[in-house]
Amino acid sequence: MTQSSDNKAILRFLRKTIIGGIPLGILLGVICYFYFFLRPQMVGDLGELGKIIFDRAYTERMYQPVLSNDMPLLYAPGDTLQSVVTVGDSFTQQRPNGYQSFLSEIIAQPITNIAIKRGTTPEQALSDMINSGFFDGQSQVEWVILETVERELVDRWLMLDTTSTVKQFAIEVNPPSAGDGGDSRGFAGRIFKQGIDWLKIVSGLEESPVKSVRLSRDCFTEPGKEDMLYFYVSDLGRLSVTDKELAEVTKRIESMRHRLALRGIKMLFMVAPDKYELYQHLAVDNPHPVRQLGQQLLQLDSLGYVVNPLPELTRMTDAGEQDIFMADDSHWSPKASSTAARLIVAKMHSAD
Repeated sequence: MTQSSDNKAILRFLRKTIIGGIPLGILLGVICYFYFFLRPQMVGDLGELGKIIFDRAYTERMYQPVLSNDMPLLYAPGDTLQSVVTVGDSFTQQRPNGYQSFLSEIIAQPITNIAIKRGTTPEQALSDMINSGFFDGQSQVEWVILETVERELVDRWLMLDTTSTVKQFAIEVNPPSAGDGGDSRGFAGRIFKQGIDWLKIVSGLEESPVKSVRLSRDCFTEPGKEDMLYFYVSDLGRLSVTDKELAEVTKRIESMRHRLALRGIKMLFMVAPDKYELYQHLAVDNPHPVRQLGQQLLQLDSLGYVVNPLPELTRMTDAGEQDIFMADDSHWSPKASSTAARLIVAKMHSAD
């Protein structure tokens, strides 16, 4: 009698366990489907952020090296700086088809790129370099090109601390790869989190960080998405700048240039236009607000050492050029990077 009761209790426990585990099993199955079948097609930073499927062949084509010079030279402590040094955000880290590769090809000499740690802005990093004596004794350095993305430009300059001397500008020489233990959740934890993030977005429980709008004509060669603009939501974060803010930003840019000039170094400041900024005038039934920031920042051109590719990239877009930006990414294509490099060289020649 006791054994029969025990058997029934075990059966009830197993039945409840199996029934209770069905939802978890379904969830794990869906996440595995996402990770092994969908995630490999979510390419480009916009595909990864917004959990959007793009054409992998298109991405591979965009990232195929255009040049073979393997520039820029990534700075490591103790390295000798080249005559041209670049400091910037992700637009300055676009290997192999970043603007420095094309710039190096045009000027026929190598370039040093100083990549900075996350959490430090390019402006703050350069200011810290100057204050800490990083360029002292580096008489071979002729140019520093400081680049910043358009949407962050105003706030980065306004929060700049010119008194800081903290040496936070260089990244680790060997940063951990995606498969290393850099994430405390571990490999399985990353799979689970990414799957949950995807479920939240597709179910509408969480708003996607990637926005989209249809364009009036084909601006990309991404199969099936030729007339679709995908962009990062942060492009809508700052829509304009006040006259007072712009005056203060201008003063701070001038001060940075002057501080470098005292060390015999010339500075160029490059604005990297945002994707939404370039294509918004072609949007059809645009539900997103009009952004004035890009046109307002063109006033900085009067400084004489500012490179802003927006007008030239707009001209190319309006002339029918496709893939100025990559369809699945928030960054320039090789075509735009090459254009930026040519504009930099023109500005260098005009300053000589």
